[in-house]
Amino acid sequence: MRYGDSSNQLPGEKLVIGFTTRGTLNRLLDAGDITPQQVQRFQQAAVAFLVRAVEYAMKKLPMREPLIKHAMFLDVQQRAECGVEDALYFVDRFPELLPYNGPDERDKLGEEFLDYQSMDIAMPEDPATFDIENFWGNMASMRNKLVACLMAKCSSSVS
Repeated sequence: MRYGDSSNQLPGEKLVIGFTTRGTLNRLLDAGDITPQQVQRFQQAAVAFLVRAVEYAMKKLPMREPLIKHAMFLDVQQRAECGVEDALYFVDRFPELLPYNGPDERDKLGEEFLDYQSMDIAMPEDPATFDIENFWGNMASMRNKLVACLMAKCSSSVS
């Protein structure tokens, strides 16, 4: 994604800069202490900061780390594109957290992973508003405890 391209950015008034900052900016503008041009310059500076922050993160974060690749199944929208080997990657990498090494447990994990992939999950119109934390919290309380527990632990270790 070309995040530096202004067509891929929110307009300044929609930019999330924090409640206090937005309130102060609006109060100063309403009081006439700053001009609309100054507000616009502030918003442009905020966008420039965020673009630089994303550039830095993209350079520094381990995006090629296998953990990132295998964690894709945690994204509900991409779950059908993954395989049980992605969940098993976490079992193998974190045996102290996810001690599911017996053949019966792995078979059960495979079955429940297929159940997860075929679940009918209602998605909001705007997928960005999907509450992933709430979803995985609910998954952890389901009757299929083995895979729900695994996926909830994987989700918390990745986020």
